[in-house]
Amino acid sequence: MTVSKDFLLSVYERCNEHLKEQSTKRDQAIAFYLVVISFYFGSYSTISKLLVSPYSPVFFNVVICLISGMTIRTLSGLRSWHMQYANSALVLNKVISKNIFELDVLNLEIKSFFDKKEEEYNKMTLAKMFSGIENRVILGMTLISGFPVVMLVKEILSLLKVSNKELIALLECTFYIVYVAYYFYNTIKMIRESANHKTWIVNFE
Repeated sequence: MTVSKDFLLSVYERCNEHLKEQSTKRDQAIAFYLVVISFYFGSYSTISKLLVSPYSPVFFNVVICLISGMTIRTLSGLRSWHMQYANSALVLNKVISKNIFELDVLNLEIKSFFDKKEEEYNKMTLAKMFSGIENRVILGMTLISGFPVVMLVKEILSLLKVSNKELIALLECTFYIVYVAYYFYNTIKMIRESANHKTWIVNFE
């Protein structure tokens, strides 16, 4: 069984459309979070004065922390899909240039390509992984999104009437590092695993 060149070209075009779609969603997620975090830091003192209950600032910071975490997870997921569609476009370009239209041979070529990508991503160093601008954007957003965690720790310690400045600073730094490390690890994991998934768009089996 064979497939036509026109069919593969149409799938290639769809890959490019999905790439643009993922980039648009990424930009929207970043813009949304920057608006939220700007409002958060710009109006924090005012909002704190309006909140009557002593527990309200804690709840407010918990909500912002949840939004921060969901944003980073969203960006990591979109990056994973972006890489999958980019790889799909690359392999389609490769098989089209080689005039591979026999379905069995085509599937073997696609499988071989993704196997090599999986090996490449698993061996990729952190420096190389974050050499691209899109991965660095996620890293920067992760660093920024950790600050509400610091504010949450500060509010909890204030509620508990902890006054030791050294202890407060230590706990704030610890929770910030744990938060950043957790989402940093998840981002790396999703990037590495993006080559493990042959997207539906090039699944011709």
